[in-house]
Formats: sequence, C-alpha cells, structure tokens
Amino acid sequence: MNYNSVIIYKEIEIDISVSETKLFDLQHQITIEKAKKHTNLSKLGKLRYELYKEHEHYCNLYLMKHECLSEQAII
Repeated sequence: MNYNSVIIYKEIEIDISVSETKLFDLQHQITIEKAKKHTNLSKLGKLRYELYKEHEHYCNLYLMKHECLSEQAII
C-alpha cells in the first residue's frame, strides 16, 4: 500500500466510525420517541428518514473501504 492509499483508507475508517455513531444515536432517538406516550409521528418520520440516509452513507463508505483494499491486493 502506498502512502496516499493508506491515508485514504484511514479517512474512510474514520468516516465509518462517525457514521456508526450517528446510526446508533438515531436508533436511540427513535426508541425514545416510540416510548413516549404521545409519539410525534412527524418527528419519528424525520428520524427514520435520517436513519435511512445515514445507512446508505455507511454502506457506501463500507464499499469504498473494500474497494480500496481490493485495489491494493491487485498491486
């Protein structure tokens, strides 16, 4: 692995870690909102949409990480 690839790989790993934290936080917020006696469906919908978008972002980062690894395996 050359130096630039290592930097890119580490940046992707950091982004994945941040994304995982956001996913757990959003899941926690959704759980809290569902547990309320009077659930705000609008807020719940927004949180679910944010969770969906963040999950897509996480998946893309994960694919980028493995593409980076596979490119280095070829070299």
